Amino acid sequence: MRRPRLAVAAPVVAVLLLGACDKGSREDRFCEKLTKEYRQLAVVPSDPGQLDDFVNRYRQLEKITPLAIQDEWKTITDLMVAVESTDLSDPGAADRLRDQAVAATKAVNVVRLYALDTCGVDLVLGTVAPSSTTTPGNATSTVPPTTPATLPPTVPHP
Repeated sequence: MRRPRLAVAAPVVAVLLLGACDKGSREDRFCEKLTKEYRQLAVVPSDPGQLDDFVNRYRQLEKITPLAIQDEWKTITDLMVAVESTDLSDPGAADRLRDQAVAATKAVNVVRLYALDTCGVDLVLGTVAPSSTTTPGNATSTVPPTTPATLPPTVPHP
């Protein structure tokens, strides 16, 4: 009769031990990291050398994404990986990337709402870096990034 009790007690003890080592819930860890890094997630770097770090931020957050938005975050991470690896000089590849971005619209909206409601972060994901333009008289103006509430993450145009 001792074996059945041991079989029941072992998982309970394991859960308690793991809980004691827990550094907070996935939600807490996700929100904490998101709060620290949301600005770096907002703009796709124009320098190809910085794309790897950019995508790695999404991958790191994917490891601790709460279950409530896990699928949506994976969709967004997959899109950012595609941004990093797509040859935009190929018109067909650029079109497929834009289609993938449009398909990710729902995931982006779900994640943005979650981030705002749960983490208090007004999240903008993967927009194109603001560009400077020269106007008559040599004045420089900055074009703001894409409005996140209405569009999926923007991908660079070839």
